Amino acid sequence: MTEFDRCAPWLQAAIDKGWNTHTLDDVRRMVAEGKAQLWPASRGAMVTEVVNFPQRRVMNIFLAGGELDQLLDMEADATRWCKTWGATGAMLHGRKGWEKVLAERGYRHLYTVLGKDF
Repeated sequence: MTEFDRCAPWLQAAIDKGWNTHTLDDVRRMVAEGKAQLWPASRGAMVTEVVNFPQRRVMNIFLAGGELDQLLDMEADATRWCKTWGATGAMLHGRKGWEKVLAERGYRHLYTVLGKDF
């Protein structure tokens, strides 16, 4: 069993709570192609990607699932790693509850994303 397969239930749970933008196979392919990074741990998993904007390189926390304390440890590790690639910030798209949890780590509300199905 690969690390991705072991972490798949946590990742799938995060995908299921999202807006149906990716399947687990999409994420597996992104990681395999080096477009995203898998952060496996004993009680959770996280997927990040490095995003290059015209004026800034940032880490985007793309998916996270598992136990909260484990995810917060992974966020710290991912932040350190991403800084070595020249990233100057981190962002994530997630449910409202993440705003309160991550405020202690320096995250702040940047903007609100609204969606509409049609």
